[in-house]
Amino acid sequence: MGYKVEFKFDKEKSIFFKVYSGDIYFDDFRSSWENAIKNNLISPGVKNFIIDYKDATIMFDHSRVKDIVIFYTKYNDIFSNSKIALIMVKPEHVIFPMMVESEGVNFMVKPFYTVEGALKWLG
Repeated sequence: MGYKVEFKFDKEKSIFFKVYSGDIYFDDFRSSWENAIKNNLISPGVKNFIIDYKDATIMFDHSRVKDIVIFYTKYNDIFSNSKIALIMVKPEHVIFPMMVESEGVNFMVKPFYTVEGALKWLG
């Protein structure tokens, strides 16, 4: 099964949404972000992100956490001092944001079960 990713920007709340469905491999994670960056889909100054995985299956394991951190660090101008809320309904996915944050990154990342919870956290 392939994957699908949709991007949306809520101008009123200044939140960038990324919604996945299907099987997500690490290269899909990386290339979808790079596509959004290359095509200027992320407005300058946006520091609140919601990444929705509720209809997706993460197909890479926890050994890729360092690669995730390296990726976000590569785009420090975008992700530094940001808040990244991850919508996750599968228990095996929830460990990813906790492991990423434990790497001492310069952004906050937190898992949520609902978009409403993520929105409250983002303020």
